[in-house]
This record gives sequence, C-alpha cells and structure tokens, in this order.
Amino acid sequence: MSVYDYRLLACPPRQSAAVARALVDQGLPGGRVFGVFTAQIGIPRDQVIVMNVWPDAASVRAPALPAGVTTVEQALWDATIRPAEGAVITVGPGIVTHRRFTVRDDDVAEFLALSGDAWGNFEETQAAQPIGMWRSQTPAAPGIADMRLVTWYSDLAAWDASRFWTANPNPATAAAHARFKARGEITIDTNVIVTGRIV
Repeated sequence: MSVYDYRLLACPPRQSAAVARALVDQGLPGGRVFGVFTAQIGIPRDQVIVMNVWPDAASVRAPALPAGVTTVEQALWDATIRPAEGAVITVGPGIVTHRRFTVRDDDVAEFLALSGDAWGNFEETQAAQPIGMWRSQTPAAPGIADMRLVTWYSDLAAWDASRFWTANPNPATAAAHARFKARGEITIDTNVIVTGRIV
C-alpha cells in the first residue's frame, strides 16, 4: 500500500512559488509528486506544502530541496477512504484546504464512515471535492489519531458557503451537514490551512 510523505517547507523570502514549481519540475525518482501547495491562509507566506507518494514506507526519500529551503514539519500518512491507490488530483483552479483532526482511536471508524457518507451529497451541492483523508502513522498522543482532510473548493466563497454552522446553510446540503455535525461531535480538535495549488 502506498504511503504519503507530507512536508511543510520554509522557503527564502518571496521564493515559495519558484520552489513549488521546482519541486514539480524535478520529478521524484521511485515515487510520485501528488500535490504541491502554496500558502494563502494559516501558514507563513514563504512556506510550501508538498505531498509525495511512495510505494511503501521503506521507499520514502526526502526530495532534493533548492538552496535555502528547510523542512519545518514532516510525517508519513496512509490514505483511508480517499484517494484510491494510484489516484491523481484532477480538480481545476481554486483553493485547497488542509484540515487536521484529532480523533480517539475508538472513533476513527465512525469518523470515516460519517465523512464518506457525507461526501456524495456534499459534492452534488457544493463547488467542492474532497481529494483525500489520511491518517498519520504517528499518533497525535496515546490512543489519539491524527487525521488530515484535503479538499478542493472553487474559491473562498464556496468554502464559506459550504459551512454547516452558517446562518443560512444551503438546504440541499442538509444530509452532508448532518453528518459533518456528527463528525464534529467526535472530533477532539481541528484546524485548517488554505492554500493555492501548483499541481
């Protein structure tokens, strides 16, 4: 089963777009670049997120980084209900959110079931597409799973309109919202980063 290497990189000032492009262009012998994302909200301007996919944990290698680029955070993640093995990102222009959740190990199965059940209705009614949900190979704490959801939206307005806690949520999304609300009730904590996408 493939493993995803998720890295947060710090770049020299105003070099993040060039670094992101270089990471895409240089390729990844033995692995595959899954996604490269540039900061918009929630991380410093000069940081880049890169997700590389490898055949297994033993195959993981650090990417060759341009001069002056350092790794701020790195972890290995396993895909859960998405993406499928071998999947690529196919969405068009827009924003991509990276939402991290902490969930009790005992609640992970329910957490994933609620997510998967919600996504069909969510995608039918919103300008959005969940790209994947991953679980970190490193627990957040004993008995606590670290999960990451990566989702595409057409723009920030679409992200805002899709929230179940807004004053006037889209009634067509009621089925998804009910499941997202239930998922929130078993979530210990969560935070989100908004990025652009290079690939």
